[in-house]
Amino acid sequence: MDSNVSTPFDFSRHSWPPPGNITPTRFVTEGEYVAQGAFRACYLGKDTVTGQPVVLKKFIEHYSMEEKYWKEDIQASREAQRFANLFNAEIKSSKQITFIVPIIYECSPNICKPFQKGEKDLVEPFLGKDAYEKFNSNSGWENKNCGLTMAAFSHFTYHSSGGKMLVCDLQGVKVDDGYILTDPVICSVQQAFGITDCGEEGIRSFFANHDCTELCKSTWRKHGSPKQYKKVIVGTTFLL
Repeated sequence: MDSNVSTPFDFSRHSWPPPGNITPTRFVTEGEYVAQGAFRACYLGKDTVTGQPVVLKKFIEHYSMEEKYWKEDIQASREAQRFANLFNAEIKSSKQITFIVPIIYECSPNICKPFQKGEKDLVEPFLGKDAYEKFNSNSGWENKNCGLTMAAFSHFTYHSSGGKMLVCDLQGVKVDDGYILTDPVICSVQQAFGITDCGEEGIRSFFANHDCTELCKSTWRKHGSPKQYKKVIVGTTFLL
C-alpha cells in the first residue's frame, strides 16, 4: 500500500461521504492494525478512487454480514451532527464542529484477513494518530486541557434536546477551522442508542463533573440531580 496512506484524510480537497459509487472493490486494506476497543478493531485502508486514507471498522469476535449491526452507530453520528449544526449556529464561532458519518461497506471477494468476503463493515476517513484526542467520555470524564468547546457542546445537546439526550464520548482532531469528531455516544433517557448509551445515569454523571464556562449560556438547561454512577474512565463505558 502507498506509504502516503498513513497521512490523514485531506478534508481541504476531498469531501465525505466520497462521491461516486461505493463498489465492493473501492476500498482496499492490507490489514494494518490501527486501534481497537472492547468490541471492534480498526484497520488502515485506502479509497482507490480518491487515493485518500480511510479506516475500516469491524467487530472483533464475529463477522457482521448484515447492515443492521451498524444501525446505532450511524444513527448516533447523524443525530450528533444535527446537534452540531444547532450548536454552530448558536455559538457563531469560527471553530465549527463536524461529525463523521461512516458508511457501510461490503467487503470484496479478495479482501485480506481478518476481513471476510461479504462482511459489512464501517468505513470513515483516517484522521491520523498524532493529533487524535479524547475530549470527554460517557462516564463523566472531561479533558480539562482541550479548551472550552467540547464540554460546552455536550451541555448544549442536553439543553437542545429538552433534557432527553446528551452527546458525549467526544473524540477526534482539532483543525484550523474547528473540530472533526467521530464515533460519538448518545446517552438518552430512553436508552435508544445501544450498549454505550448509559441513559439517565450517564447524563447525571456528566453534570456531576461538568463546570460551566463562558461558552455555556446561563439559560441552558442543567440536570437537577447530578450524580456520579459508574467509575470515571477515559475510555468508553459499555452496558454489558
